[in-house]
This record gives sequence, structure tokens and C-alpha cells, in this order.
Amino acid sequence: MESSNRAILTFDALLYRNCFVCQTIIRERKNIRYHYASIIYHLVILLFATWLKLPLFVPFLIFLIRAIWLPKLGLKAKQVGMAEIGFSMMLYVFVLFLYF
Repeated sequence: MESSNRAILTFDALLYRNCFVCQTIIRERKNIRYHYASIIYHLVILLFATWLKLPLFVPFLIFLIRAIWLPKLGLKAKQVGMAEIGFSMMLYVFVLFLYF
């Protein structure tokens, strides 16, 4: 698989991850099913990202830890959004160094 296709798949995984983050932390704060679904998704995407390129294990492990830990903090939507910008930038920089 070409490196540009792998980079696109990495960012697609990030976008779908953000859907679970928003549902779990902001909209469905009290629904434990969304939290578990988010953790399972992050585990699967961690394996997928590692399959794409081994060093991607690091940022996606951070995302998994964040999926487990962040919903328990009770942050406001604005705080979650600011954290997500930071996490997205982390992945962006990581992918730039890996693929280009």
C-alpha cells in the first residue's frame, strides 16, 4: 500500500474516532454503552494503525488512554474541543514525520 493511502487511512481513523469522543464525552455523558463502544473502537483502531505502520502505535495508544480517562473528568464541551485540537495536531505531526 502506498504511503499516501496509509496516511489517508490514518486520518480517516482519526475522524471516526472523534465521533465516538463527542458522543461519549459531550452528548451521551451518562451512557456507559457509548463509553465501552469508544474503548472497543480505540482498541481496534490501535491494532489497525499498528498494522499500517508500527510507530503509529504510540499516538493511538495515547488516544486509547484518553478514551478511557477523559470521560471521567467531567470536562465542558469547550475544554474537550481544545483537547481534541491538541490530539489532532499530535497525530498530524506524527504522520508528517512518518510518511513524508
